[in-house]
Amino acid sequence: LQIAMNNVRRLQHLTNSLLDFSRAAGMTATLVPTDLSCLTIVTAELFRPLVEKSNLKYFLDVAPDLVAMVDVEMFVKVVSNLIFNAVKYTTFGTITVSLKSEHNAQVEDALLANPHPHHPSIIMLRVSDTGIGISEADLPFVMDRFYRVRQQSSHSSSGDTACSVATCD
Repeated sequence: LQIAMNNVRRLQHLTNSLLDFSRAAGMTATLVPTDLSCLTIVTAELFRPLVEKSNLKYFLDVAPDLVAMVDVEMFVKVVSNLIFNAVKYTTFGTITVSLKSEHNAQVEDALLANPHPHHPSIIMLRVSDTGIGISEADLPFVMDRFYRVRQQSSHSSSGDTACSVATCD
């Protein structure tokens, strides 16, 4: 009975994920000014019990007062997915969630080419861990829709996933 319940939960999760993907493909983002520092901390702290239960060290390195126009629901989903995967694929060591304002000349040049009355800045969200990582062969495909990395016997020693949000001050 327990195995059947686990399979039902797994299918329900898969169904919900597919529904999220189909909704995201046809929807436009609802951007609102958001304190990403606060939202990142609140979201990351939801995972602390799971991280501690997994006997992992958990670090949050979040710069204060970082505000951007984001779709809050989608941001929370992305952060949650990154942290969940870090826990899932890390058997020992650490998980670090960081949020910082960074200078990236290439991205800033591209943003400045698009006329906007305010100077853009870059906020970088990074979830890094000491998990199994993604093989070099799989890296070109990780952004492909529905792509899943196959389990391999040899993995890199660490995982590092990041995304950036362009903001206007």
